[in-house]
Formats: sequence, C-alpha cells, structure tokens
Amino acid sequence: MRNGQLSLIREFLEENHIYEDLPDKAIHKLSYLVYKHSQDRGVDLSIPYFWYRYGVLTQQPTSSTSEPSSPSLDSDEEETVNNVAEMVLEKYYSSSLKEITDLTYKDAPYEVFRHWRELDKQISRLQDNYNPFFDNTPIREEIEDKIERVYDSFPVSEFSQHETDISTWYFSMIRELDMGLQNVDRLHDVNTVFWGIFTLSVAQKHHYNMTKDEVLQALGITSFEAELEERRSLLRRLERDGLDDRFDESNDDLTATTDAVIEPILESL
Repeated sequence: MRNGQLSLIREFLEENHIYEDLPDKAIHKLSYLVYKHSQDRGVDLSIPYFWYRYGVLTQQPTSSTSEPSSPSLDSDEEETVNNVAEMVLEKYYSSSLKEITDLTYKDAPYEVFRHWRELDKQISRLQDNYNPFFDNTPIREEIEDKIERVYDSFPVSEFSQHETDISTWYFSMIRELDMGLQNVDRLHDVNTVFWGIFTLSVAQKHHYNMTKDEVLQALGITSFEAELEERRSLLRRLERDGLDDRFDESNDDLTATTDAVIEPILESL
C-alpha cells in the first residue's frame, strides 16, 4: 500500500530521532519533506497526503487506502530514504517546526497559502507581545499590507463559493485595524476561522492517494458541508461582535462630541 511507504518513512524518522517523541505536527511535515527529497533523488515514492490549514497533512499509517499497492523499495532505495530522513531531521534540529512548515509551504497549491502564512505569523507575534500603551500604527500598516496580499492572491475564480467568505474576512480584519487593535484575539480568530473555511475546500480538491472519505476521517469530521456551515456561522458571529464594538465606539465618540458642545452652553446659564 502507499500507506506502507509512509509507514516506512515514519519508521526511519522515529529510528533516527535522538530526542523525545516527535509531535504529530512535526511528523506530518517531516514525512512530506522526506517524500519530496527522496523523489528528487530518484526514489519512486507515493504517499497519501492533502493540503489543509497549516500546510500538508499525511494520512495515519494505520488507515487503509483505496489506492492499489505501491511497488516495494529495494535496499538501495531504502538506504536513500533513510539518509534523507536523517538530513530532514538535522534541518529540524537546527531550526524549528515553524521553519520546517515554511519549507512545505513552498509546495502549497496556491500562492495565497504563503501570503496567509506570513499574516498568521505576524498576528501570532502581535498576540504574544501586544502592549496597548505603545503606538501600534507601524504594526497595523504591516498587517494591512499582508491582508491586501492575501485578498489579492485569493483564487476566487476557482473557489467562487468563497467569495462572500473572503469579503467577510477582509472587512472584518480591516475593521479590527481601524479600531486600533483593541481586540487582537478577535483579529486572530477571524483570520484562522476564515482560513479553516477555505482550506476545507482545498482539502477536498488537493488530496493525493486518498479518497474524500479518507480525508474526512483524517480530519475527524463526518461531513464537509456541515463543518463548512458551522465555521461560517462562527465567522458571522465574529463579524457581528466586531460590528457591535464599532457601533459602541461610534456612540461613545458621538457622546463625547455632544458633551463638548453642550457643556459651555450649560455653564453660561
């Protein structure tokens, strides 16, 4: 089975790993890189994987696939894969999971993946270091630039069913910036919920050596349609929360302006 080759890759990764157990997130990314680099060295590999929120996900090796059996590897090919596994692990040790994820993003099926990745990393850094007393204008301008890049690179012609979703995301994100980043967590949530909506469709379109049912199983959901509607409901709820806060802010500004006008009149009475 193609899953057999994936199991072999994971086996080599686990045998060569010199520290504590590899986290699942790392195994997905590292397995994919071993697969790609082994192919570059002439080894005919084929593993089950698909593209989703944070890059590539490989199928659990205990799951069965509907694909025909893959040819077994000879000893030279196995040695090549093992050497590649060592090389990929060394890269992992000398960098980080984030950098390994960035490497896989180079193969993402759409340019928007790479732009969204940069936006997500900047928002995450902002969450970790946010200080409401500092001038955040430069950061807001950087984030707005990345938002524009995501919006401009979004493949709306191929995913026309997400035209409303990308618009809701865009205006919600810009609204959060206009309110001076008062709620960084909501900015993050809007960004990740939208991305989960879009990549749910990407997973249905860009899965390899797997069926859609196997993708569903890997994601732990029972229906793409039901999951999509649940996520859209959450995005609309976040949009309403932002609109409510913006409306309250506008009322506060109006009250302050009204007070400034009325106060001298009252003092003159």
